[in-house]
Amino acid sequence: ENLNLNEPAPITNENDSNLIYRAVLENVISPDDFVVIGEQTFTEETEPDFMFLWKSWNITMQPYDDYNRKRTTSMPLNKDLGNGFNYSFLSENEERRIFMNSGGWSNFYRRFPKAKNLIHFSSVGFNAAHTEAVVGIRTQIQSEPGRGITKHFCLIKVENKWKLLRSSYPKASQ
Repeated sequence: ENLNLNEPAPITNENDSNLIYRAVLENVISPDDFVVIGEQTFTEETEPDFMFLWKSWNITMQPYDDYNRKRTTSMPLNKDLGNGFNYSFLSENEERRIFMNSGGWSNFYRRFPKAKNLIHFSSVGFNAAHTEAVVGIRTQIQSEPGRGITKHFCLIKVENKWKLLRSSYPKASQ
């Protein structure tokens, strides 16, 4: 079943991660952008500086602790992010084929000529009640060589809808 931006989907713990990914996308891409999303969550070897974030974001430590438990294991994403976005998913194998061979970004843009960038989501860290969450997004674009830029977002559930509480990521221009 597709999610529609105009009709809120029923909220369950099973689809909270996808709803969080949607809430983040709504804040980092404009509706006309086409984005390619990695099919697997990214991993982080080093622990993000959540003490700094926690002090400024004013939520419990539970989502950060849960995020840190999950951050070293890559998991497949549920590919149903719903309607209202222009996106395509890219498998790890296809991403390796594109970037390990000569051509790299040229190969990527030949395959996805309208893509603004390539992003990967982290697994989502939740508090026990599933009312607070932390998620990371790694953005890679041609002008940013290497592993890309990783930003973390804090979200809270308000009236059964995930709302971005804080991030250090600029909102996409509309």
